[in-house]
Amino acid sequence: MKINNFIWLIGIIGAIACYMLIDYLLGDLDPDRFGMGKNTTSHIGYFNNIQISQPFGGTSTLVNSIIEQKNPKHKTSIVIGNSQLHAINYWKNGDKLFIEYTNEEILKEKGRDLVYCLSAPHLNVNEMLAYYRILRSQSIKPSILFLSCTFRSFHKISTREIIKEQLNNINIVNNYEGDFLNKFKNQQPNMKFEGQALQNKLESFLMNKLEKIWGSYKNRKNIKAIISSSIHQYLYRIIKKEKTNMLPTNKYNVEQNFLALNTIINLAKDDKTVVVCYVPPYPQKDGNFYYDIEDYKNFTKDLNILCKNNENSFFFNLESLIPIEYWGETYSGDIDPFHFKNEGHKILGYELANIIKTINDNYDF
Repeated sequence: MKINNFIWLIGIIGAIACYMLIDYLLGDLDPDRFGMGKNTTSHIGYFNNIQISQPFGGTSTLVNSIIEQKNPKHKTSIVIGNSQLHAINYWKNGDKLFIEYTNEEILKEKGRDLVYCLSAPHLNVNEMLAYYRILRSQSIKPSILFLSCTFRSFHKISTREIIKEQLNNINIVNNYEGDFLNKFKNQQPNMKFEGQALQNKLESFLMNKLEKIWGSYKNRKNIKAIISSSIHQYLYRIIKKEKTNMLPTNKYNVEQNFLALNTIINLAKDDKTVVVCYVPPYPQKDGNFYYDIEDYKNFTKDLNILCKNNENSFFFNLESLIPIEYWGETYSGDIDPFHFKNEGHKILGYELANIIKTINDNYDF
């Protein structure tokens, strides 16, 4: 009996040691960064040594940059979207993000201000609304607001913690503002003792204590996500299994995100801001489509109608903008449906610059 207990003890100690070793080797790896695809890396955009983009949900650095560069005589544009905006396939020295190419093209003309970008992996429209609220709370009201409207961005309505934390700093100026903040804070309530069973109280207490005294335990979700992703990628390469309709449509979430988008457009109308909703580039290839094709077509149709019904919003479908050879690949060897190479960023950057020029020349702000 004593030998068995000793073996159990050695096993537990070994498991903890392995866990800590994995945490040490993985360092600060983020599952969102890790899960982007083969040879895909994240970047921050700069123009003339000025930071013009901020990925992964933060806003403070970019807000400071916008405020420092603000010029009442110039027009500012902001692009909000998912990881496509900050990720580059097969990065090599000299490659740039789309936002850097946009600024290069825009600033060939005088009287133009910088174009900025906020992005986060799998960003949904509710979070885009939160982003816009955070910007408005700092008196940042762009002349043009670009929203990268992937079908995927309409499938979730939860708000990540890093965005919620920033919402806590917004001053409530009216009842609507209060309702808005409460909506986001109540989506995923923080663990509180009120109304919890004794077991939940004990678990919450122990987890909080363990996170403070044991750094590896704090990273348990990241470690689990990265290991799970690694196993999935390994098995996927072995079985080479194609998936159809990988993302089922959640109609309720789509409706809620359309309501959020409508709110953004109405707020922007008060700010005299033009909203550009664009369907982002998607690799044009034969074979299985990432979404249900009929649901996807209905989504783009509804998006177009919403923009047409509002005088301050425009719709652009850019899904076929980037040639197939400029897309990367996933760990399974398939074409990455979301991220492209430097050449793709250049094409997208110049396209958005042309849209900005057209709107600035023809729209009465």
